[in-house]
Amino acid sequence: MALPDSLLSALNTGNSVLKLLPYVKGTGANLASLNLQNAVEIYTLENSFQISKDAPSFSSTKIDQKHRVIESGVETGDNYTMQGNIPSVSVDLLSLVFDEGSAAAVSVVDGAKTYSGTKAYKYGSKELEYTVVAIAQDGASGIVFGRVRFVFSEPQHDDNTTPTYVHFDAVMLPNEHASGDFAPLPSVADTPAQSGGGAGGTG
Repeated sequence: MALPDSLLSALNTGNSVLKLLPYVKGTGANLASLNLQNAVEIYTLENSFQISKDAPSFSSTKIDQKHRVIESGVETGDNYTMQGNIPSVSVDLLSLVFDEGSAAAVSVVDGAKTYSGTKAYKYGSKELEYTVVAIAQDGASGIVFGRVRFVFSEPQHDDNTTPTYVHFDAVMLPNEHASGDFAPLPSVADTPAQSGGGAGGTG
C-alpha cells in the first residue's frame, strides 16, 4: 500500500479534517460511490494527526563457523495506522466512543457552586469501524480508507496550553467490498448541481 510522499506530507501537516461513515460489516464500503452528507467530522490538534506504516523487520540465518550469514530475509510492515488527538470532550463525542453509565444526570456540589452534567461514562473505549476520508489542510487533496478500526482513550490533559483531548489509535483493515481498500484523492472540484435531489452511500 504505497502512498505518494506529497499526499502523506499534506495529510500529516496541520489540522486535517476526518470524515467518518459507519462501516457496514459483511457489505463493506463501495469506494466508487461515497456520499459524505451524513458523515461525522472530527478535527485534530495541530501536529497530532499521523498516518504511518509498520517498519520492515530484518532476519538473518548464521552458521557457527566464522559467524557467517548464509540467508537473510525482509518482512514488510503489515499495518497501516493512524492516530490523533481530538480537542473535545463534548457529549456527542464521548457518547459515540464510550458506554454510558446509569446516571441520568451528574451533580457535584462544591460549597456555593454546583457543577452539573448530563452523562456519565464507563472506562474502556468501544472498538468502532468507519470508512474514513482524510482531507488535507489545504482542502485540495485527501485519501479514503474503506475500513478503519478505532480505539479511543479517556480524556487527557497535558498542560495549560493544550485543550483537554481524546486520543485515538486506528488501524486500516481490508475492505470487504471489491472496490478496493484505499484510494488517494489527489484533486478536487465542485460537485455538479443535481435536479430532484441526489443519492449516495456505501452500498
